[in-house]
Amino acid sequence: MTTPVHHLPADALAGYASGEACEAEALLIATHLALCPACRGAVAKLEDLGAATLLSLEPAPPLDLDAMLARLDDPEPVPTVAPRPRVAPTGALRAFPEPLRSYVGDFDGLPWKTKIPGVRSAELGVALGEVPVRLNVLRPGLRLPRHTHAGRELTLVLQGGFENGHGHYGRGDIEVGLPDDVHAMVIDAGDPCIALSVNEGALEPVDLLGRLVSKFVRF
Repeated sequence: MTTPVHHLPADALAGYASGEACEAEALLIATHLALCPACRGAVAKLEDLGAATLLSLEPAPPLDLDAMLARLDDPEPVPTVAPRPRVAPTGALRAFPEPLRSYVGDFDGLPWKTKIPGVRSAELGVALGEVPVRLNVLRPGLRLPRHTHAGRELTLVLQGGFENGHGHYGRGDIEVGLPDDVHAMVIDAGDPCIALSVNEGALEPVDLLGRLVSKFVRF
């Protein structure tokens, strides 16, 4: 089993350890942690630091419970969230650790759409702002045109790999795409590349062909 060499940004790890990460980023981060011992260790240290900081604080003054209860007026019941069904991993799901496996459920039954020839994507029902979290399946040997991003993009490789001009990314690796980072992607030969992407903004092609395609396809 390979060990990831491209890791999460420090601010993403800190946000996850403190519980401030949104559901979309928390899903990607937790999935990466399942594949990356180094980032698991970093998060454990951050959590220990947070606990030590809390213990060092002076205790808060006691709450006036009677006054608080007097202000309550039949509070709304807290809705319960039904647990996602767990399924035995088959096929591509074997490449997915939890919690991603439960979000995916039936890999073949996802709402797959062909964005461009060689690229299929499926939304997972969670989003960062207005941009849905997607699973992407990319054809071996595919070359994607140069592009940048309207916001930060985090891409986690689950199967296969790709080269983007800054390095090679394989299973467990995180690619961080920034608005000022123009790059292309070349998918490895062999198995299809499966990747999970969390975007703050849409992909923005910079080549003429990519711009023409983007008029009809939104990433």
